[in-house]
Amino acid sequence: MINRLIGGLSTRQKVLYIVMALVAVYIVWYVVDSLEGLDPDFQPGARGQLEAQNSPGNTMGFDPTKKTPEAVPSK
Repeated sequence: MINRLIGGLSTRQKVLYIVMALVAVYIVWYVVDSLEGLDPDFQPGARGQLEAQNSPGNTMGFDPTKKTPEAVPSK
């Protein structure tokens, strides 16, 4: 049955299907490889981080009274 199915395809179709299968394998490999370093327990805005940002001693926060320095044109 498989021989009849493959035999009915042209050479161009066979090459196209092989290339599509290789691209699909590459995409799956790429996604799995990129997810390797992902921390499944990561929580954006963790509690300790938020407390540190809102502490009274934090001087790195946003200051609406500060002016943005003007860009100096290069000569």
